[in-house]
Amino acid sequence: MSNWSTITQPDPPKPPAAKFDHWQAKITLAKPTLKRVSKVALGTEPPFALHGPIADGVEHAMKGIASYYGSGAKTATGERFNPDDLTAAHRTLPFGTRVRVTRVDNGQSVIVRINDRGPFKPGRVIDLSRKAAEDLAMTDTGLTNVKLEVLSREDPRSAENIAQRSLRR
Repeated sequence: MSNWSTITQPDPPKPPAAKFDHWQAKITLAKPTLKRVSKVALGTEPPFALHGPIADGVEHAMKGIASYYGSGAKTATGERFNPDDLTAAHRTLPFGTRVRVTRVDNGQSVIVRINDRGPFKPGRVIDLSRKAAEDLAMTDTGLTNVKLEVLSREDPRSAENIAQRSLRR
């Protein structure tokens, strides 16, 4: 005959002495530390405008894709669109701002005045009038890589800009 052996199983785990009550748990969160910011001197312009960094001159040159448009009735300033003027549309620069647009691949440049809003396609930084696009020799491709340099700004308190703001209301 064969030997019989008895196999004993370990005792089942015992329940904890007290159940965990998540309502009474004490949780400590680390408090964020705030650095003090020094006050900006009066009369200085903030480093950012309403929609991004302020671009002034070569040190703040913007780069991106330019497109052009050749038709339209009125611009955002209220003036009649003229495709033979050296004008452009930009999303954030103030109306009346003079901008040098330089084509990256061949170095050709043109100076335009911002008088409209746009472009509204992702990746594009400026929409040029047809005349400005012809001066940059980009009418055959329609799009080109450019660098923008702000040359001068119109005073935002000038009568022309105040009139433009009242037209938008």
